[in-house]
Amino acid sequence: MAAARTCLVDANVVLSFLDGRPEGQARAAEALFAKAARGELEIWVHPAVMAEVVYVATSRYGLALDRKHMADVVARFLVMDGIVADGREAVLQALAIYAASSLDWVDALLLAHLDQRQVFTFDAEMIARGASQLA
Repeated sequence: MAAARTCLVDANVVLSFLDGRPEGQARAAEALFAKAARGELEIWVHPAVMAEVVYVATSRYGLALDRKHMADVVARFLVMDGIVADGREAVLQALAIYAASSLDWVDALLLAHLDQRQVFTFDAEMIARGASQLA
């Protein structure tokens, strides 16, 4: 078998796949992700795409999913065969933080790196979760 090629996807491809709408786009996204699952290609999900997926999935103007449901759906997506995401473990941890808090996505992602780096902030909720207060 030839080496799998790597491609990038936009957030609307991921969102159509996760939501099943619009139907035609969802079918095309499903076909693409099925190719990845069969090892025909790797789909790299850029961190900026993840930010847009989280925002649209939880936005009242988008899918309007509650945080926990969105985190569960996106986490299952990220561990599918053929999906490659930079810092996947940190993103999965950030999804758990995001689901259990009122923090925005970027703050949750920063907190997911606390085991590797000190995070400075003025945000009380981040400080309560282990970030350092900048005095």
